[in-house]
Parts: sequence; C-alpha cells; structure tokens
Amino acid sequence: MLQSILYYPTIDIKDSAWLRCAALYWDEVCSIVPNRDYNRFSPEILYLQERGQYRAIYPKDIFTLGKPAEFSNMVKRYFLHSSNINRRYWKHAEQANLVQLYDPSLSALIYYEKIPPEVRRMLTEGGLIRTEGDGYIETTEEFATQYMRLLAEFAIKYEDHNIVIGTDRKSKLNSIYPQTYTRKDDNAAICLMLEKCLPIPANDVSFETLLDFKEIHRDELLSLQFKLLEFERGVAECENDIMLKNHISAFRITWEKVLSESEKLYKAEKVNFVLGSIISFISTGGGMAGLAQWAQQYALAKIPNIAVGAAVGMAGLIGIGASYRKFKERIREDMTEEGFAYLISAQKSGLLSNHHPVEIL
Repeated sequence: MLQSILYYPTIDIKDSAWLRCAALYWDEVCSIVPNRDYNRFSPEILYLQERGQYRAIYPKDIFTLGKPAEFSNMVKRYFLHSSNINRRYWKHAEQANLVQLYDPSLSALIYYEKIPPEVRRMLTEGGLIRTEGDGYIETTEEFATQYMRLLAEFAIKYEDHNIVIGTDRKSKLNSIYPQTYTRKDDNAAICLMLEKCLPIPANDVSFETLLDFKEIHRDELLSLQFKLLEFERGVAECENDIMLKNHISAFRITWEKVLSESEKLYKAEKVNFVLGSIISFISTGGGMAGLAQWAQQYALAKIPNIAVGAAVGMAGLIGIGASYRKFKERIREDMTEEGFAYLISAQKSGLLSNHHPVEIL
C-alpha cells in the first residue's frame, strides 16, 4: 500500500525543505485542493504530480468517504459546541444583522467546493460564513482554519490509502491533534524525535535530481524507512524504562551506521544534503508505561516532554517523550503502532532545543 503524507493546512507547500523531505521518504505527498479545475499549483508541486509523487485530495471526494451525513454532523457539532466564540456566533445569528459578525481585517476566502450545500446553508444561517458572487465564501480566519482541520481529519480517518498528517508548523499540528492536560490512556501518545540526524537533499538540489536519486536508491531508502518504522513500533512495546533505554541505545548504533552510509551515498551521487529534523507521534502502547516508570524513579511529578535522549554524531539527537493529545477518534485503528503525525523541519533547528532531554544515554 502506498505510504502518503497529507500536508496541512495549505494547498501549496512553501517550505522547500519540508517538501524535499516528504518527497524523499514518502511514496506520495498530498494536499487538499478545492476542485479538479484548480490550476494554481507551484512549479514544484506540478513537477511532483508529473512524476506521480503528488496527489490532490478533493473535498467532494472526502465528503463521500464516510456515512452520507457524517461530515455535516461533524461540522455542525464542532461549530455549535466546540468553543465559546462559536457559540457566540450562533447566538448573534439568531438575533439580527449578520453583517455585524464580520470583521474585514479577519476575513479569509475559501472555495464553495470545500463546503457541501447542506453545510453551507447551515453555516450561512448561523452567521459563520457569507457567500460571494465569484465562487468564494467569506469567513473569519479562525473559521477557515478550523474547517480545514475537519477536512484533514475526515480524510485521514477514511482515505483508502495509508495516509498520515504532516506539517512544518507546530501550531498547525496542535490544531489538528490538540494538546490536552487530561492525562489519560486514551490521549497519551509517544513522540519520537530525530534532530539534525535525518539526511535530506539540500535546497539547491533540483526536484528532478531528488526524484532520480529516489528511484535509483529506492532499496536503500526503503531500508531506512523500515528502520524508522521498527523504531516506532519498538518504542510502543517498551513496558519499562530498561526496555526503553535499551531500545534507544540500539537504535542509536543503527542510526549512526545509517548516517555514515547515507553520507557515502549522497557524495557518490554528488548530491548535496543537510541533516534535518523530524518528530513522529505514535499511540502509546507500552512505551508510556516505560516513561512513567522512568519518571517515578526520578521522583518527577510528571513525564517531561523528552524523557530519554541519545546523542548522535556531532550535533544530532534522538529523543523519546510523552505527548498528550486528542487523537484516538481521529485516526484509524490500524495506524496506532506507527507514526500518525509528523512535524518536519529540514533546515530550521530547535525542534528539541526548548525541551532539554533529562537523560542522555
């Protein structure tokens, strides 16, 4: 089955480093596109599409993936009950002049095709959106962002591909899988972090060269992907802190060998590369028990963001920590033992720098 990554929240992907990483390590990159007539893709996306490495996901198709009224009910439930702001919109809508609800400084435009007719009617009557004659809907920035989140969530849950969410912005990851302070098993996830130790073609490498490199070295890249998948699944099975430490130590040895082999590979092909960073989120499994045991031994009231870390090479770092997020009902059950969300940053440092690991192996 194809391994796909859905970029959230925009159509085009302006972060060239993110796009290079996703194009190299996933079978295809996806984004949500208004309709099949949309023609304003970036040259990079158009080239990936030509090479079969990019796939547009259309809202009209998303609406038909689940039960007929499920998406409509999801939108209605969210915007009726999710926040005080949205409840205020609906309250005002019942009173009178809808125009007063719109602040031009906050307006954002989204396509008709992104909203089914019954949902559009409900939201218009509720004062959350207003229609324009040029094929657009006007709404607030907040509404547009949250609506796109629901689209992405619905796609991840019902797409027939093995698809995960990916972004280059922590705030957007928090939007679709919100952090929560309710520390329960059903919202506990493990975050696996590789900082400055993931080989990615540099920005001066053309996408043609990148995809040729990917085709030529497909076996080596698949092996690397499998090692990452093994790492994720292994962490999910760690039932105590000893298992957790042993697993990360073994992976560090494996990954240092990967980095050495990758450097030779890139240099042999005369392809410049950088060491990027990536965070993946997996369902807790036994890993959270191992982190909890570790925290107990250190008499910590709670598990820090990064509990166990291992230095890799000159500047790299592997980290394992806890992340409490609302994700259980938003992903398929068959995705629980491997990454369901990825935060990627190839040239920006500091994904981990603000969360100093407590223990370096």
